[in-house]
Amino acid sequence: MTIPKDAKHVTSESIPFAISYMLFAMFLFTTANTIVKYLGGLNPAPVQIVFFRNLIPLVGLTIYFYIKHKKIPPLDKQVIKNFGLRSLFSTFGLSCLFDAYMHGNLSDVTAISFASPLFISVLAIPLLHETLTWQRIVGLCIGFGGVLVITTPSGNVDLWPGVCALLYASSAAYLMVTDRRLRHYYSGVEIVYYFSLGCVLISAIPMFLWWSWPSKIEWIALGIIGLLGGFAQLCIALAYRRARATLVAQTAYVSVVIAAIYNYFLFDTSPTVRLGIGVVMIGIGGVYVVLHEQKHKVAG
Repeated sequence: MTIPKDAKHVTSESIPFAISYMLFAMFLFTTANTIVKYLGGLNPAPVQIVFFRNLIPLVGLTIYFYIKHKKIPPLDKQVIKNFGLRSLFSTFGLSCLFDAYMHGNLSDVTAISFASPLFISVLAIPLLHETLTWQRIVGLCIGFGGVLVITTPSGNVDLWPGVCALLYASSAAYLMVTDRRLRHYYSGVEIVYYFSLGCVLISAIPMFLWWSWPSKIEWIALGIIGLLGGFAQLCIALAYRRARATLVAQTAYVSVVIAAIYNYFLFDTSPTVRLGIGVVMIGIGGVYVVLHEQKHKVAG
C-alpha cells in the first residue's frame, strides 16, 4: 500500500509482529466470546453486551489520554467521516453475532462467521489496492476448510442465525480492512478510542430500549468482556499497521483452535479426529500464505 503524502503516522511493516499481535487478539476475542456464550442463558440483550464491550475501553482510553496528553483526541468532521460508518457497522455486526450465538447452533455460527477473512481478501482489493493472488486464495481456502472440518456444521442452518453470522462476517471484514487504511492518520490507541466512542453512542439508545438490570455476576462478566475486547481491538489495529490485510486475516482462523481448547477444558468436549485434521489444515494454510508473503516482500 502506497503511503499517502499527508500521512501523520508511518509504521514499518513486520510480518512477525503483525502475526503476534493478531494471535493475541484472537485469544482475547475468543475468551470474551466464551463469556458471551455464558451470558446467552442470562438476561443481557446482545446490544447491551455491545454497549459495555465498548464503554470499558472508552473509559480506560479517556483516562489514558488525560494522564499522558492532558486532553482527549478532538472530535471533528474528519473523525466522524472516518469512524462513523465503522462504528455503525461494528454495533450492528456484533449485535448480530451475539444474537446468533444465543439462538443458533454454535458450530454453524462459528463456521459462517469465519467467512470474514474471505470478505477481507475481496475488500482489500478496492479499499487498499492489494492484489489477490492465487496463492493467497489457496491459503485462505485451506484455512477456511480447516474451520469447517473443526466446527462440523450441521448442513441444516437455521435461517436467522445464519444470516446474522454472515452479516457479522461482512461487517468485521470492513472494520479490519479500514483499520489498515487509517493507520497513516491515527495511532493505534486513537483508532480504538474513536471506534469505541462511536459504538457507545450508537448502541446507547437501543441498549436502554432493551435494558434489563444485570445481576452481580453479569456486571462482572460485562466488565471482563469490555477489558478483553478493548485490548483485542488495540492488538488488531497494531497488527494491520504491520502487514497486509490479506495476510493478517489468515491468522484469525487460529481462534477456532483456541475455541476448541476452551470447549475441552470448560465444557468437557474431548478432542476429535476432525479437530486434529482441521488444526493441521489451518496451520498449512497459514504457513503457506506467510511464506508467500515473505517471498513477495523479498522480491519486492
